[in-house]
Amino acid sequence: MIKKISLFVSGFAAGLIVVFTIFYALGHGLEYFDIQLYKSESDQQRNFNIYVLTSLVVGVLAGYLFNRWFLPQSSDK
Repeated sequence: MIKKISLFVSGFAAGLIVVFTIFYALGHGLEYFDIQLYKSESDQQRNFNIYVLTSLVVGVLAGYLFNRWFLPQSSDK
């Protein structure tokens, strides 16, 4: 049980790191080309909500996949 939780948390953290890296690189690239994704505080809030929702979905999915990939399969289920 502890191994499942630790694998899930590790996968969740790995997913968050991947999402953060992608969003950071995307934001940096858009800034380089002088593309602004927001004009008001509500636009900034929308972008933040998209980031939080994406992080949550990818984190949970990565945690699940870590459990599927790295947990030894037992014959008694």
